[in-house]
Amino acid sequence: MSAIPIFIVLFYFPFVPDSPRYLLASKEVDKAYKVLQTAAKQNCRQLPPGQLVAVKRGQREGEEAPILDTDNSDLEEGSTVPKVLHLHSGQRGNFLELFSRKYFLTTLILLVVWFGVGFCYYGTVLVTTELFVYDNHCGLRNSTNLINTCKVLTNTDYLEFFVTSVAEFPGILLTLFLSDFLGRKLTMTSELFLSAMFYFFLLLCTGYSDRIVKTVFLFGIRGCITGAYQAAIVYTPEAYPTRIRGSGMALCNMMSRLGAIITPFVATVLLQKNFYATVFVYAGVAIMSGVASFLLPYETKGANLGAEGKVSMLRLFPILSIFIIFRKL
Repeated sequence: MSAIPIFIVLFYFPFVPDSPRYLLASKEVDKAYKVLQTAAKQNCRQLPPGQLVAVKRGQREGEEAPILDTDNSDLEEGSTVPKVLHLHSGQRGNFLELFSRKYFLTTLILLVVWFGVGFCYYGTVLVTTELFVYDNHCGLRNSTNLINTCKVLTNTDYLEFFVTSVAEFPGILLTLFLSDFLGRKLTMTSELFLSAMFYFFLLLCTGYSDRIVKTVFLFGIRGCITGAYQAAIVYTPEAYPTRIRGSGMALCNMMSRLGAIITPFVATVLLQKNFYATVFVYAGVAIMSGVASFLLPYETKGANLGAEGKVSMLRLFPILSIFIIFRKL
Protein backbone atom coordinates (compact mmCIF):
# COMPACT_ATOMS: atom_id res chain seq x y z
CA MET A 1 0.00 0.00 0.00
CA SER A 2 2.83 2.40 0.80
CA ALA A 3 4.37 1.88 -2.65
CA ILE A 4 1.19 2.78 -4.58
CA PRO A 5 1.64 6.60 -4.29
CA ILE A 6 5.21 6.24 -5.56
CA PHE A 7 4.03 4.49 -8.72
CA ILE A 8 1.37 7.17 -9.23
CA VAL A 9 4.00 9.92 -9.00
CA LEU A 10 6.05 8.23 -11.73
CA PHE A 11 3.34 9.08 -14.26
CA TYR A 12 3.68 12.79 -13.46
CA PHE A 13 7.38 13.11 -14.28
CA PRO A 14 6.86 13.53 -18.06
CA PHE A 15 4.71 16.59 -17.30
CA VAL A 16 7.27 18.30 -15.02
CA PRO A 17 9.37 20.76 -17.09
CA ASP A 18 13.00 21.60 -16.47
CA SER A 19 13.76 25.12 -15.32
CA PRO A 20 14.57 27.63 -18.10
CA ARG A 21 17.79 28.55 -16.30
CA TYR A 22 18.98 24.95 -16.33
CA LEU A 23 18.05 24.56 -20.00
CA LEU A 24 19.97 27.71 -20.89
CA ALA A 25 22.98 26.52 -18.93
CA SER A 26 22.71 23.31 -20.98
CA LYS A 27 22.55 25.41 -24.18
CA GLU A 28 19.02 24.26 -24.97
CA VAL A 29 17.62 27.70 -25.68
CA ASP A 30 14.68 26.48 -27.75
CA LYS A 31 13.42 24.25 -24.93
CA ALA A 32 13.86 27.11 -22.46
CA TYR A 33 11.70 29.36 -24.58
CA LYS A 34 8.99 26.69 -24.86
CA VAL A 35 8.89 26.36 -21.07
CA LEU A 36 8.56 30.14 -20.69
CA GLN A 37 5.86 30.20 -23.34
CA THR A 38 3.90 27.44 -21.59
CA ALA A 39 4.18 29.21 -18.23
CA ALA A 40 2.97 32.47 -19.76
CA LYS A 41 0.03 30.72 -21.40
CA GLN A 42 -1.02 28.98 -18.18
CA ASN A 43 -0.97 32.35 -16.40
CA CYS A 44 -2.93 34.07 -19.19
CA ARG A 45 0.05 36.22 -20.13
CA GLN A 46 2.17 36.78 -23.22
CA LEU A 47 5.93 36.82 -23.49
CA PRO A 48 7.46 40.10 -24.69
CA PRO A 49 7.97 39.91 -28.45
CA GLY A 50 11.55 39.88 -29.67
CA GLN A 51 14.52 37.68 -28.99
CA LEU A 52 15.41 35.36 -26.13
CA VAL A 53 19.01 36.01 -25.19
CA ALA A 54 20.91 33.84 -22.73
CA VAL A 55 23.48 35.99 -20.95
CA LYS A 56 26.04 34.29 -18.79
CA ARG A 57 27.20 35.81 -15.54
CA GLY A 58 29.90 38.37 -16.21
CA GLN A 59 29.30 38.41 -19.95
CA ARG A 60 29.77 41.82 -21.51
CA GLU A 61 27.25 43.46 -23.73
CA GLY A 62 27.86 42.70 -27.39
CA GLU A 63 29.53 39.35 -26.80
CA GLU A 64 28.16 36.36 -28.61
CA ALA A 65 25.29 34.66 -26.82
CA PRO A 66 22.69 32.04 -27.76
CA ILE A 67 19.71 33.79 -29.34
CA LEU A 68 16.32 32.43 -30.28
CA ASP A 69 14.08 34.52 -32.49
CA THR A 70 10.54 34.76 -31.20
CA ASP A 71 7.34 35.81 -32.83
CA ASN A 72 7.50 39.52 -33.72
CA SER A 73 4.00 39.72 -35.13
CA ASP A 74 2.78 41.72 -32.14
CA LEU A 75 5.29 44.54 -32.61
CA GLU A 76 3.85 47.99 -32.94
CA GLU A 77 3.38 49.20 -36.49
CA GLY A 78 6.47 50.97 -37.76
CA SER A 79 8.76 49.36 -35.19
CA THR A 80 11.87 47.83 -36.75
CA VAL A 81 13.85 46.90 -33.62
CA PRO A 82 12.38 44.02 -31.65
CA LYS A 83 12.49 43.92 -27.91
CA VAL A 84 15.06 41.60 -26.33
CA LEU A 85 14.13 39.22 -23.53
CA HIS A 86 17.30 38.61 -21.51
CA LEU A 87 17.52 35.54 -19.31
CA HIS A 88 20.64 34.99 -17.24
CA SER A 89 21.75 31.42 -17.60
CA GLY A 90 24.58 31.66 -15.09
CA GLN A 91 26.84 28.61 -15.05
CA ARG A 92 26.49 24.90 -14.37
CA GLY A 93 26.80 24.09 -10.71
CA ASN A 94 29.79 22.24 -9.30
CA PHE A 95 29.36 19.93 -6.32
CA LEU A 96 32.77 20.96 -4.94
CA GLU A 97 31.53 24.56 -4.68
CA LEU A 98 29.60 23.46 -1.59
CA PHE A 99 32.98 23.16 0.14
CA SER A 100 34.46 26.33 -1.26
CA ARG A 101 35.61 29.07 1.08
CA LYS A 102 32.33 30.94 0.63
CA TYR A 103 29.99 28.06 1.54
CA PHE A 104 32.18 25.70 3.60
CA LEU A 105 30.94 26.86 7.01
CA THR A 106 27.29 26.83 5.95
CA THR A 107 27.62 23.35 4.43
CA LEU A 108 29.40 21.94 7.48
CA ILE A 109 26.81 23.27 9.92
CA LEU A 110 23.87 22.14 7.78
CA LEU A 111 25.32 18.62 7.58
CA VAL A 112 25.34 18.49 11.39
CA VAL A 113 21.76 19.81 11.56
CA TRP A 114 20.43 17.39 8.97
CA PHE A 115 22.17 14.42 10.58
CA GLY A 116 20.63 15.37 13.92
CA VAL A 117 17.06 15.84 12.70
CA GLY A 118 17.18 12.59 10.71
CA PHE A 119 18.69 10.69 13.63
CA CYS A 120 16.16 12.03 16.15
CA TYR A 121 13.08 11.89 13.91
CA TYR A 122 13.39 8.26 12.86
CA GLY A 123 14.72 7.34 16.29
CA THR A 124 11.62 8.81 17.93
CA VAL A 125 9.40 6.64 15.75
CA LEU A 126 11.31 3.51 16.77
CA VAL A 127 11.61 4.45 20.45
CA THR A 128 7.85 5.05 20.65
CA THR A 129 7.10 1.48 19.59
CA GLU A 130 9.75 0.05 21.89
CA LEU A 131 8.43 1.93 24.93
CA PHE A 132 4.87 0.80 24.27
CA VAL A 133 6.06 -2.81 24.35
CA TYR A 134 6.82 -2.51 28.06
CA ASP A 135 3.84 -1.98 30.33
CA ASN A 136 5.94 -0.97 33.32
CA HIS A 137 7.83 2.01 31.99
CA CYS A 138 9.34 2.83 35.40
CA GLY A 139 10.66 -0.73 35.63
CA LEU A 140 12.26 -0.25 32.23
CA ARG A 141 14.25 2.66 33.60
CA ASN A 142 15.46 0.70 36.58
CA SER A 143 16.66 -2.25 34.52
CA THR A 144 20.13 -2.22 33.07
CA ASN A 145 19.97 -5.47 31.08
CA LEU A 146 16.63 -6.32 29.51
CA ILE A 147 15.96 -9.64 27.81
CA ASN A 148 14.33 -9.56 24.39
CA THR A 149 10.70 -10.48 24.70
CA CYS A 150 8.02 -10.71 22.06
CA LYS A 151 4.86 -8.85 23.02
CA VAL A 152 1.84 -8.41 20.79
CA LEU A 153 0.73 -4.79 20.63
CA THR A 154 -2.83 -4.15 21.79
CA ASN A 155 -5.43 -1.79 20.37
CA THR A 156 -4.46 0.70 23.07
CA ASP A 157 -0.84 0.56 21.94
CA TYR A 158 -1.81 1.30 18.33
CA LEU A 159 -4.12 4.11 19.44
CA GLU A 160 -1.41 5.79 21.49
CA PHE A 161 1.09 5.36 18.67
CA PHE A 162 -1.43 7.03 16.35
CA VAL A 163 -1.76 9.92 18.81
CA THR A 164 1.98 10.51 18.80
CA SER A 165 2.01 10.37 14.98
CA VAL A 166 -0.69 13.05 14.77
CA ALA A 167 1.79 15.41 16.46
CA GLU A 168 3.40 15.97 13.07
CA PHE A 169 0.45 18.07 11.87
CA PRO A 170 0.62 20.76 14.61
CA GLY A 171 4.42 20.57 14.40
CA ILE A 172 4.40 21.44 10.70
CA LEU A 173 1.72 24.14 11.07
CA LEU A 174 3.57 25.75 13.97
CA THR A 175 6.77 25.75 11.93
CA LEU A 176 5.02 27.42 9.00
CA PHE A 177 3.93 30.25 11.30
CA LEU A 178 7.14 30.61 13.32
CA SER A 179 9.40 30.53 10.25
CA ASP A 180 7.92 33.82 9.06
CA PHE A 181 7.50 35.27 12.55
CA LEU A 182 10.73 34.32 14.34
CA GLY A 183 12.82 33.34 11.34
CA ARG A 184 14.15 30.01 10.11
CA LYS A 185 17.16 29.81 12.42
CA LEU A 186 15.37 30.60 15.68
CA THR A 187 12.49 28.30 14.79
CA MET A 188 14.84 25.41 14.06
CA THR A 189 16.91 26.05 17.18
CA SER A 190 13.96 26.36 19.55
CA GLU A 191 12.24 23.22 18.25
CA LEU A 192 15.42 21.16 18.59
CA PHE A 193 15.94 22.33 22.17
CA LEU A 194 12.29 21.64 22.98
CA SER A 195 12.57 18.11 21.62
CA ALA A 196 15.62 17.57 23.86
CA MET A 197 13.65 18.87 26.84
CA PHE A 198 10.80 16.42 26.17
CA TYR A 199 13.35 13.60 25.91
CA PHE A 200 14.61 14.45 29.40
CA PHE A 201 11.00 14.47 30.63
CA LEU A 202 10.83 10.76 29.74
CA LEU A 203 13.11 10.16 32.72
CA LEU A 204 10.32 11.19 35.08
CA CYS A 205 8.36 8.40 36.74
CA THR A 206 4.72 9.31 37.33
CA GLY A 207 3.31 6.09 38.78
CA TYR A 208 -0.07 4.89 37.51
CA SER A 209 -0.38 7.80 35.07
CA ASP A 210 3.03 7.03 33.59
CA ARG A 211 1.56 5.63 30.36
CA ILE A 212 -0.50 8.76 29.65
CA VAL A 213 2.30 11.15 30.55
CA LYS A 214 4.72 9.15 28.42
CA THR A 215 2.39 9.53 25.43
CA VAL A 216 2.21 13.29 26.02
CA PHE A 217 6.00 13.58 26.13
CA LEU A 218 6.39 11.48 22.97
CA PHE A 219 3.77 13.68 21.32
CA GLY A 220 5.89 16.73 22.14
CA ILE A 221 9.08 15.10 20.86
CA ARG A 222 7.46 14.01 17.58
CA GLY A 223 5.91 17.43 16.94
CA CYS A 224 9.08 19.41 17.72
CA ILE A 225 11.48 17.22 15.77
CA THR A 226 9.11 17.16 12.77
CA GLY A 227 8.93 20.95 12.87
CA ALA A 228 12.73 21.22 13.04
CA TYR A 229 12.96 18.89 10.05
CA GLN A 230 10.65 21.11 8.02
CA ALA A 231 12.51 24.26 9.09
CA ALA A 232 15.74 22.70 7.82
CA ILE A 233 14.05 21.89 4.51
CA VAL A 234 12.95 25.51 4.19
CA TYR A 235 16.30 27.03 5.20
CA THR A 236 18.69 24.89 3.14
CA PRO A 237 17.54 25.87 -0.39
CA GLU A 238 17.62 29.52 0.65
CA ALA A 239 21.22 29.22 1.83
CA TYR A 240 22.65 28.33 -1.58
CA PRO A 241 22.58 29.96 -5.02
CA THR A 242 20.52 28.41 -7.77
CA ARG A 243 23.39 26.61 -9.46
CA ILE A 244 24.25 24.45 -6.40
CA ARG A 245 20.91 24.47 -4.59
CA GLY A 246 20.00 20.98 -5.74
CA SER A 247 23.43 19.61 -4.86
CA GLY A 248 23.23 21.16 -1.40
CA MET A 249 19.82 19.65 -0.72
CA ALA A 250 20.97 16.24 -1.96
CA LEU A 251 24.06 16.28 0.27
CA CYS A 252 22.09 17.33 3.35
CA ASN A 253 19.40 14.74 2.64
CA MET A 254 22.13 12.10 2.42
CA MET A 255 23.32 13.05 5.92
CA SER A 256 19.75 12.77 7.17
CA ARG A 257 19.53 9.25 5.76
CA LEU A 258 22.86 8.42 7.41
CA GLY A 259 21.32 9.38 10.74
CA ALA A 260 18.30 7.21 9.93
CA ILE A 261 20.62 4.25 9.28
CA ILE A 262 22.46 4.62 12.59
CA THR A 263 19.49 5.38 14.84
CA PRO A 264 18.00 1.82 15.02
CA PHE A 265 21.10 0.66 16.91
CA VAL A 266 20.29 3.21 19.60
CA ALA A 267 16.49 2.94 19.58
CA THR A 268 16.40 -0.85 19.81
CA VAL A 269 19.76 -2.28 20.92
CA LEU A 270 20.92 0.41 23.37
CA LEU A 271 17.40 0.92 24.74
CA GLN A 272 17.29 -2.70 25.89
CA LYS A 273 20.60 -2.26 27.66
CA ASN A 274 20.23 1.15 29.26
CA PHE A 275 17.24 3.47 29.04
CA TYR A 276 19.11 6.43 30.51
CA ALA A 277 21.87 6.16 27.92
CA THR A 278 19.30 6.09 25.12
CA VAL A 279 17.58 9.23 26.36
CA PHE A 280 20.86 11.09 26.79
CA VAL A 281 22.02 10.11 23.29
CA TYR A 282 18.89 11.45 21.60
CA ALA A 283 18.70 14.54 23.79
CA GLY A 284 22.41 15.17 23.23
CA VAL A 285 22.12 14.90 19.45
CA ALA A 286 19.10 17.25 19.50
CA ILE A 287 21.05 19.79 21.56
CA MET A 288 24.07 19.45 19.27
CA SER A 289 21.89 20.13 16.22
CA GLY A 290 20.20 23.02 18.00
CA VAL A 291 23.53 24.66 18.76
CA ALA A 292 24.64 24.09 15.17
CA SER A 293 21.49 25.71 13.77
CA PHE A 294 22.02 28.70 16.06
CA LEU A 295 25.54 29.08 14.66
CA LEU A 296 24.38 29.23 11.04
CA PRO A 297 26.00 32.33 9.51
CA TYR A 298 22.84 34.13 8.42
CA GLU A 299 19.06 34.28 8.57
CA THR A 300 17.28 33.81 5.25
CA LYS A 301 13.82 35.05 6.25
CA GLY A 302 12.81 37.85 3.90
CA ALA A 303 16.23 37.94 2.26
CA ASN A 304 16.41 38.71 -1.45
CA LEU A 305 18.77 35.88 -2.32
CA GLY A 306 18.47 35.97 -6.10
CA ALA A 307 20.19 33.56 -8.42
CA GLU A 308 23.54 33.99 -6.72
CA GLY A 309 22.25 33.50 -3.19
CA LYS A 310 23.64 36.84 -2.02
CA VAL A 311 22.74 37.86 1.51
CA SER A 312 23.26 41.35 2.84
CA MET A 313 25.94 41.96 5.48
CA LEU A 314 23.23 43.05 7.91
CA ARG A 315 21.81 39.54 7.77
CA LEU A 316 25.24 37.96 8.12
CA PHE A 317 26.00 40.07 11.18
CA PRO A 318 22.79 41.49 12.71
CA ILE A 319 24.81 43.48 15.26
CA LEU A 320 25.91 45.75 12.38
CA SER A 321 22.35 46.99 11.97
CA ILE A 322 22.29 48.14 15.60
CA PHE A 323 25.64 49.90 15.12
CA ILE A 324 24.44 51.67 11.95
CA ILE A 325 21.24 52.86 13.66
CA PHE A 326 23.29 54.17 16.60
CA ARG A 327 25.60 56.10 14.26
CA LYS A 328 22.63 57.69 12.48
CA LEU A 329 21.24 58.90 15.81
